Amino acid sequence: MSVLDAVQRAIALRASFAQVHALELLDLVFDGHAVGAEEFRILRQQDVVDPQAFAFIATAFDRAMTEQEWRAWEGAPADPRLQTAVWALWLELIVPAFTDRYSRTDRPGLHHPVCPLYRATRTL
Repeated sequence: MSVLDAVQRAIALRASFAQVHALELLDLVFDGHAVGAEEFRILRQQDVVDPQAFAFIATAFDRAMTEQEWRAWEGAPADPRLQTAVWALWLELIVPAFTDRYSRTDRPGLHHPVCPLYRATRTL
């Protein structure tokens, strides 16, 4: 499973767990798996990361902008200078945070009662 495939799985989970933050959904799909450095290179290729995955990952690690803002400001018809600035934020802040979190296997466990995803699945 590629990094972007895993992100698509997290996005698909949103249909069942709309109240759960994007970061927790990513944690679920990456639970127990460390992603190799090679796989993270795809996140630095602007023409490969689709707008939905881009915005989903960005909002997982940045709570200042909404997912809709990330999507609108990164793609057309946004001002090219704004697109350049948003892509720079992606490369400088989001990709390193994503890489750091999912290249390690010592992430917090998802099966702990304080985890909102754990609580959400117990109410089904």
